[in-house]
Order: sequence, then structure tokens, then C-alpha cells
Amino acid sequence: MKYSKHNDLQIIIVKPGATDLDEQGRIVGSLDVPLSESGEQQAKDAAAELASIKLKAVYCSPSLAAQQTAVQLTLGTWVKVRVDANLKNMDHGLWHGKEIDELQSNQPKLFRQWEENPASICPPGGETTNDLLPRVDAMLKTVTRKHKTGTVVIVAPDPMASVIAGRIDGQHEPPIMQSETECGSHETLSLSPRFAV
Repeated sequence: MKYSKHNDLQIIIVKPGATDLDEQGRIVGSLDVPLSESGEQQAKDAAAELASIKLKAVYCSPSLAAQQTAVQLTLGTWVKVRVDANLKNMDHGLWHGKEIDELQSNQPKLFRQWEENPASICPPGGETTNDLLPRVDAMLKTVTRKHKTGTVVIVAPDPMASVIAGRIDGQHEPPIMQSETECGSHETLSLSPRFAV
């Protein structure tokens, strides 16, 4: 699927603030955990940075951290947060909650392969980044069907956030699990209202 960049629909992808698991360097994936104290501040900071932008809609992952972040973005507005099941983050299976450093030291070859080609690795009992694509495509179809112009926010954690960005601009690569350094960050991309499926 290829999306054109020439249009008036802007997508702001916001990564949720950090959770305690992020701060501990653990794999969060699709676990439903709340924002940490610093994560709450990251969400507020993101909301302050985007406060001057008139938002048409805010879609978010079902995770608690994503929903808490999305609420901060809509405070003082009439915009309702739309929780979209298609934005559920990647299922890391038995790797959920494990320390990233532990995985790297215990399974260095597998970890290196994941760094070089994330789509080739499926955590035990989990899914690959390629498994996210049908959900991402369905979600983007919904957005482009409902919104032709303006600015729409999508709140989603990595690797889901990077998979979405990659479907829009074709340049992003899904990352391996990251620490809280990326939490609360955001980027703006242009999404075509007409795309081939």
C-alpha cells in the first residue's frame, strides 16, 4: 500500500508517556499498564506542544497508557478520544515484562536478528511486526474515510507507531523495543485520502 504525501490531511503520531516497565527497560508490548509519574508529565508536555493545533479527532490504542496520554491531548476541547482496537500494540508473547538487556544477553543471536530484521522474528506466543499491517491498514482506511482535511492524532506505542508511520511514508522501520527515551514524542505526517489497498 502506498500513500501519497500531497494532501491536506495531517496525521500526528503521538507515542504514549512512559510506564514503570518502560523505565525499567522491560518489554511492554500489548500489556495494559498505566503511565508512570514521569510518563504523566511526558503526556502533559506533548499536550502543551500540540495545544495550538486544532484537532479534528484523536484515535488511540486500547492500552491504558495510550488512553491516559490521549485524554491529556483533548483536555479543554470538544474532541472525544476514540479507542480503536486496530491500534492494539504488538503482542510480544512470552517476552512481555522481560528486561531488554536480559533478552540481549541470553539470546544474543536472536536479538541481533531482531535488530537487523524485526519482521523476521516472532516472539514465542506472540506476533511479528508484519502481523500488525492488516490492523494498521484498516485503521488508516477509517481515518481517511472520515477525515479528508485537517489534523488527526493517533496515539500508539512502538512498534505500532513506527509501523503506522511506515505505511504512511514508506521510510520508517519498526524498531526493536526501546526505552522511555521515545515515550511522549510525536511527529507529523501527511496522509492521502485516496490510497490503493
